[in-house]
Amino acid sequence: MGTKRQTSSGLPEQLSFGWGERGRAGHGPGSDAVSEAAGQVVEQVSTAEERIRALKQDLMEKVAEEVNLLEALRRVCANKGSAGVDGMDVTELKAWMSVRANREKLRDKLISGEYEPVPVRGVQIPKPGGKGVRQLGIPTVVDRLVQQALLQVLELIYDSTFSEGSYGFRPGRGAHDALRQASQYVANTASQRQAGIGAHRAIPSSRDDVERGLRPAGRRHAARRATQPTAGEHTAGRLGQGTGKARSPVLSVRRRL
Repeated sequence: MGTKRQTSSGLPEQLSFGWGERGRAGHGPGSDAVSEAAGQVVEQVSTAEERIRALKQDLMEKVAEEVNLLEALRRVCANKGSAGVDGMDVTELKAWMSVRANREKLRDKLISGEYEPVPVRGVQIPKPGGKGVRQLGIPTVVDRLVQQALLQVLELIYDSTFSEGSYGFRPGRGAHDALRQASQYVANTASQRQAGIGAHRAIPSSRDDVERGLRPAGRRHAARRATQPTAGEHTAGRLGQGTGKARSPVLSVRRRL
């Protein structure tokens, strides 16, 4: 019985796997395929990141366009509101935006990503009925201008993807529109239900109802009288005598009619 050869590490030769073999094992055809696939993944990720970066750049350029900023200024001034932590109100904002250097500085910060909003000013207002207070955060007028400029660009992209039944914070829609639509839904449902009840009542419940509906009124009354059993027939039925004879005239009358 022969002995198995051992390596310098003390392990059998079949279990030996040195660093040299490890280095050589990673350079086969399969390793090349894995490296190529990994390179493709990295390239795809880089391409996706570039597209996202380009999209953000394109969107921010639209936000920072002078026409868009001036429209945002108009809406912020129309909404009025209190000043933020810097104390600037909408009147001062209008004067600040009238200086071209200020508009260009704001635009450059937005495009380069250097623009940073200022902390909001905390204000507490009493709730209706004296049930505590509500905490509000008031941004500066410049921040409100930037928010409005962003909204004007993003709204054109995303509003068309919203549900037709969505009414919250959408242009030209509000809570009153939602209430009117809900009332219309209730009215339509009620009318459909009434129509269904009327149709159900108009449908005969049995074959006899169909036959009675097709008979003239006089024949219907005659058939009703002919089908009503007499006292003797009831008695015979209870005693178990002549039960078939008592019902035969009824069936014959129905067949004749």
